[in-house]
Amino acid sequence: MDGQVISPAVLGLGLAALLPFPTALIAEYGEERASVVIHAAAVAALGGVHLAPAALLTRRPWLRGDEAPVRDERLSAVDMGVTVAVFLVTIPLALLIGPAAMWWWLVLIPVKVRLGRGQTAASG
Repeated sequence: MDGQVISPAVLGLGLAALLPFPTALIAEYGEERASVVIHAAAVAALGGVHLAPAALLTRRPWLRGDEAPVRDERLSAVDMGVTVAVFLVTIPLALLIGPAAMWWWLVLIPVKVRLGRGQTAASG
């Protein structure tokens, strides 16, 4: 591994450690716009930070050594990218329509199901 892979991974671990706070905000103050915005921003940031090493590993397969990828890297990157996009779209939606913007997160269900089928087809 190199610093371009390790740095975002460490940053991602730090963001993951902070995720219980925005999650608690949603649980306690889910009816507040600010809670939805903070939670969506935290999830998008975490996904974006984890997308960076995934993109690097896709472009630099030698960093994996002899280890075969666990799942198709492109599908993994698309999966994370869609999650980041959905949560980023939630931020202006929450500012416009309030907490109802959380319903937008349901878009991820059919997308994740479809990507899961693609992963099964690619590995099988």
